[in-house]
Amino acid sequence: MIEIKGNFDLTNSHDIKEKLNHLLSENSISDIILDLTNLKFVDSSAIGVIVKLALKLKESQGRIVIVNTSQNIKKLFTMSNLNSIVNIVENFDIAVSSFSKV
Repeated sequence: MIEIKGNFDLTNSHDIKEKLNHLLSENSISDIILDLTNLKFVDSSAIGVIVKLALKLKESQGRIVIVNTSQNIKKLFTMSNLNSIVNIVENFDIAVSSFSKV
């Protein structure tokens, strides 16, 4: 599970993307849970990072699940159609169980 806190926007999206890519390249990870409990703000650059991560994971039969988003961020993800690319769930238990469902 990876937790992203504070803001996820143009000012830090490149750094977050690099850290996620490094994590994927250094470990044999195919599935990721992104915990956004303490995320306060996202913009389109953050959505782009999540989409690219999801596509990269899909290449290796992996998936990404987002948990614990605020209502405002969840609404933005829905409006941007991100929910058609990644699974967005309410809590960690649902996220874990979603990986057993193929």
